[in-house]
Formats: sequence, C-alpha cells, structure tokens
Amino acid sequence: HRVCVLGGGGSGGASSGATNARATGGSGGGFTWGEVWLVKGQTVTVTVGAGGAQVSTAATAANAGNPGGNSSFLHLMAYGGLGGLATVSSTAAVLGVVGGTAYGGSLGSYTGGSSGGISHTTAGFWATGGGSSACYRGNGYPSGTISGGTVKGCTGGAGVGGNSGDVTTGASVTTAGGGSYGASANNSLLCGRGATNPSS
Repeated sequence: HRVCVLGGGGSGGASSGATNARATGGSGGGFTWGEVWLVKGQTVTVTVGAGGAQVSTAATAANAGNPGGNSSFLHLMAYGGLGGLATVSSTAAVLGVVGGTAYGGSLGSYTGGSSGGISHTTAGFWATGGGSSACYRGNGYPSGTISGGTVKGCTGGAGVGGNSGDVTTGASVTTAGGGSYGASANNSLLCGRGATNPSS
C-alpha cells in the first residue's frame, strides 16, 4: 500500500493596535510517503493532525498562532507547522516560523514552508501569509516577507508551486498568493502561475 502522511498547518498570529500591529502567518506541515506492507487483520494506529486553531485579539493585543497537529501511520511521521508570531505597539522585527518536518517514507520526506518575517521597522500595520504544506512534489514554499513600505502591507500565502511575493516598498501594498506552478510577484497582486502544464 502507498500511504501519504501530512502534518497540520499552523495558524497565523493576530494583532490589533491603534497605530502599529504586526503578525506573521503559520508554517506548513511536513509530508512523507512510502510503501507500507500490511497483512489481513492487522491493527494500525492512525493519527491525523488537525490544523492549528485560529486566534483572535482584543482591541489592543497580540496573540501567537497555534501549531498544527502531528500525523502518523506506523513508522511514517509528519510534524505539524508552527503558529505565527505577533506584536503590538512595537516596531521590532517579527520572525517567520519554520515548517514542520517529516520522516520514515521510502518515497520521500519533505519539510513544510516557513512563514515570511517582518523586518520593516516603520510603524504601521503589517502581516505575512502562511507557508505552504509539503507534498509529494517536495518541500513547501515560504510566504513573502515585509522589508519596506510606508503605511501598511501584507503578503499572501504560499502555494504548492511557489512562494508569495514580498513587500519591499509602497503604501498599502498587498501581494497575491503563490500559484500551482510559480511564485507571485513582489509588491503586486499579480498571482502565481496556475497552469496545468508546468512547461507551458
């Protein structure tokens, strides 16, 4: 039997403030797959990790996201992604979080995508999307980072085929999510490529 095991993704952080708030997305879960030999009547314990529970905030507060659950099937193990981080009333950098790992699969084990960090020190409202989960194609992709801008900005979530674009300049800039076969553009809502044929 060919078995695929995927860890749950982490939820994003949440932040709310009068003049300055920032939060990063959660990271993607790990993935492993392989051939598993089973016999009739064999009992197998299966664990399916849930996605991280969403978080919310009061009027002026910041809460970190929740990690995704771990998943397993016999010797196949996929760890969940981590919850995103958040701050309020601070211009200090906020790190992205690394993706979940996996092991045990004879056909491959891959790490989930990380979430983008916020290195921009200008006061405002800033948020990054989540990293994509790993899959049979390989490691997950990271979401975009924020290193510039004047008022507010956010990056989309990563796709299974590419990262989301970064915010490096401009006012009220939002980037699109990554696509099935490519990354989205920086400082733009131009989406990542979603063609059915990756060579087209």
